[in-house]
Amino acid sequence: MVAQTQFCRYSPGTLAQVLDSARHMADTLGGLISFTQYPTRAQVTFTGERRPLTALHARMLEMYGSMNQQSLRRLYNWELRFRERDSHYWLPVQDNMVQAINSEVSPGDSLMVFVVLIGADVRPDTTEWLLAMTEFESREPQWQWFRRACGPQ
Repeated sequence: MVAQTQFCRYSPGTLAQVLDSARHMADTLGGLISFTQYPTRAQVTFTGERRPLTALHARMLEMYGSMNQQSLRRLYNWELRFRERDSHYWLPVQDNMVQAINSEVSPGDSLMVFVVLIGADVRPDTTEWLLAMTEFESREPQWQWFRRACGPQ
């Protein structure tokens, strides 16, 4: 029997569902640093776009890390853009995964991403959400590791 991994807690879903689940609380509080995290694995399409981590996302990661006594900010310096249905998301990706994604995935390819909700910055005219990628899987045969460790999902 394969031991369960930390990734067994990631439920199947969509990025949109994560945001919908947290929207009321974020709107009510005027912002959110998430303790719930909503660990989710979702199927997305890689656009091939990359940008440096935004200042707002850096601050949100710092706040989240300080509340959890972790130093997350140093792990994330880049964001990659993904599409899920008709929506686009910039996801901070751990530095050690950026090169792996670029070598395994081409623009337009589908992949499974593991994300957690870090938080939301609510302004009168917009809400900036921060979902951080913690892992990915780009090849279906390789996906067997998850099924062996976590069972059918």
